[in-house]
Amino acid sequence: MKRLSTVLRLLIWLIIAGLATSSTRSNYTSNGKVNWIEMSELSQAFEKDSSKLALVVVYADDGWSKRYFIQSFTDTSVAYYADKYFHFVKFAKEIKDTIRLKGHDFVYNYNAGRRGAHQLSIQLLDGKMEFPTTVILNSEFQVLQRLPGFIDHRKLVCLLQYFGEGHNKTTPWKEFEEGCK
Repeated sequence: MKRLSTVLRLLIWLIIAGLATSSTRSNYTSNGKVNWIEMSELSQAFEKDSSKLALVVVYADDGWSKRYFIQSFTDTSVAYYADKYFHFVKFAKEIKDTIRLKGHDFVYNYNAGRRGAHQLSIQLLDGKMEFPTTVILNSEFQVLQRLPGFIDHRKLVCLLQYFGEGHNKTTPWKEFEEGCK
């Protein structure tokens, strides 16, 4: 009987600890999901909080990009780091709107590639048009890192910790990545 009581207490403690941990992380956003903003809203977001970085996903209307959003950005840990350290931006390479950033107007270039592309996507990707590509920017719109291709949610959490917590200033990525596994 005493053994059953001990097991029951342990089980209750584990349930309570699990609930406390999951609710702590998901409370950082209203619904435990990443709150995306438009590229045109990024300047205002940096004015409100310049301590955050921007994570911009430049994507095409294709299967890989859709899969990336569904599989990598629905994790509550990603939402936690997104809300705490980043402004998350989705940017479609096909967008036709004129976007004004830091005094420059970026427009859609119909002559870029086979189907055209937005000038801002070309600049963010340094002309290497691979989709999806994740770009980390500071509040001065300087590119800190470009990561082409699909990134699974575990590696994405590591990446968010690396840049969000400032480890990129003191630790090489490969060394930090080894500690994340």
